[in-house]
Parts: sequence; C-alpha cells; structure tokens
Amino acid sequence: MNGKLAFLGTSSICIPFLDVLSENFQIPLIITQPDKPAGRNKTVCFSCVKNFALDHNIPLLQPPSLLNPDIARIIRELNLDIAVVIAYGQWIPPTVYKTPRHHTINVHFSMLPSYRGAAPVQRAVEDGQEQTGISIFELNAKMDAGPIWRQTPITIHPQDTTETLWQRMSKQGAHILRDTITEILSDGRSPVPQNKEHVTFAPLISKEEGRIDWNMPACTIYNKLRAYTPWPGVFFHLKNRNIKILKAEAFDFPHQSCPGHIHSLNPEHMDVYCGAHSILRIFSLQPPGKKPMTPFCYSRGNPLSQPIE
Repeated sequence: MNGKLAFLGTSSICIPFLDVLSENFQIPLIITQPDKPAGRNKTVCFSCVKNFALDHNIPLLQPPSLLNPDIARIIRELNLDIAVVIAYGQWIPPTVYKTPRHHTINVHFSMLPSYRGAAPVQRAVEDGQEQTGISIFELNAKMDAGPIWRQTPITIHPQDTTETLWQRMSKQGAHILRDTITEILSDGRSPVPQNKEHVTFAPLISKEEGRIDWNMPACTIYNKLRAYTPWPGVFFHLKNRNIKILKAEAFDFPHQSCPGHIHSLNPEHMDVYCGAHSILRIFSLQPPGKKPMTPFCYSRGNPLSQPIE
C-alpha cells in the first residue's frame, strides 16, 4: 500500500469511500463524532464510521472538539501523507488540517464553487438541477473554499431522490478519490483556485421546510419531495397531524381552483390543485405511526378536509 492517511467522517455515505481507501492506502487513524443517543428510547448508537473502524481494527478517536491539542499531536506523530474529510460535521482547525505532508482534502458533493455548505445534494435536487458533481479540494479556513484538485460531473436523473443520488455519487466518488490521492502523492501538479464570482450556497435543511405550500407549482413540491427523501420528507397538516407524502408526480393542469383543494380521489391516487395551474398527483402517504397507504385508504377513516393545509 502506498500512502498513509487519516480519515475524518461520520455519515454512512463515508463507507464506500472507506472500503476503497482501506484497500489502497494505510489508514492508521479514523476520527468520527462522539456517540449520540437516537430514537424514542434515546439509545446510544455508533456511527457507521465507528463500526467500520472497529470491524477493521483501525485506531479510532471521537473527540468532542478537534481543538484539543492532543489531537494535533497524535496526527503529527503519525507522520501522515494526507488526511481526508467526508461529512465529518465539525469544524477542523489549521492545527489539524495543515499537519499532514500534503495537508487535508475534502470530498464535496457539488461542482464547486456552486452549492457550498451542508446540503449540496438536497439543494441541487430541490432546485431541479439536471447535473451536480463531486469536487475534491484542499481544506482551508473558509467553508468549502479551498483550491480544487479534481471535479467530476454527475447527472441527476428525473426520478432521483437525495438518497439514490447519494448512493450513486458515493460509489463513483470513492474511485475518484483514490485516483486523486494517488496523483497528489506523486507530486504531479497543484490544485486550482475556485472562481469566487460563481459562488452559491446550500444551507442546512430544516424540518419545517418539508411543510407543503400548495401555492407553489406542483413541480416545485415534487422536487422538494425528491430532495427531502429520506429526511425530512414533505408533509401536509390534517387534524393536528403531519401527513407525509411518499410518492407523487407533478403535471400541468389549467384550473381556476384554490391551491390545496382536492381535484379528485380514487383508489389509485389523489390529485391536489397547486399554484401555477398545476396538480400534484399523490400515490402514497404515511400518517404518524402508520404504514404507507394510498390516499383513498387513508380517507376511508379520515375524511379529507377542503382545503388541505
């Protein structure tokens, strides 16, 4: 194996990258966020990255902050060639990212400088983009602003959700990252600065963004559904409950009706008037604590008010 690297990450999206990196490089250290309680019972769960480290007998650190001077000391003593960051979720100080011989690179899921920030995949899908990409750049003091080593465009298919796009990007990105590290370690070239004039941002998604505004065009609501799958989903409010929409499609339909009113309901689907002369056709929804069902099945025990909020 050529090259010695540290890996910093927390999300499940890291696993395809770790699979490829562990086959091609030495990984003497993995850093992930501390264990956190999850679910209704607040059971402490390990991150997928922690489980990977334990399964592969790789030394693991879970510091609450990377400002601890011991972290920089440990990284310095490992004499690393490079460090890799993917969906880590904490601020990384210069004492950490500048220490390896080739510093630290970050895998970002957009064509930088577009969609800098915490939710590049979700925001690109939400905006109805047909293309995104993978950018591998060198970390610096500003968020997602470092010079770029490599970029690869990725097509967003019309039916893609954030979940399906993430899966495809992580599998392809793992090999792109491997090749990029190999090139960096060969000292073959330098990264290219980002164009500051083309910067856009992708802020973190909030749960409340999943609430449907029926005044929006149906295609906008549909793109939100794609973008917010698996979290937070899109939902409407009925009898003090948030009803999540799981499967839908959008189409134009000239009408003068008020958005949020139901156009039709049958055993297969429910059509709801939206803004800009359009309709959202809903095939599957899910009330809290229940299994997915058709709108028709739901309506048999829960009359649907007009308009849907």
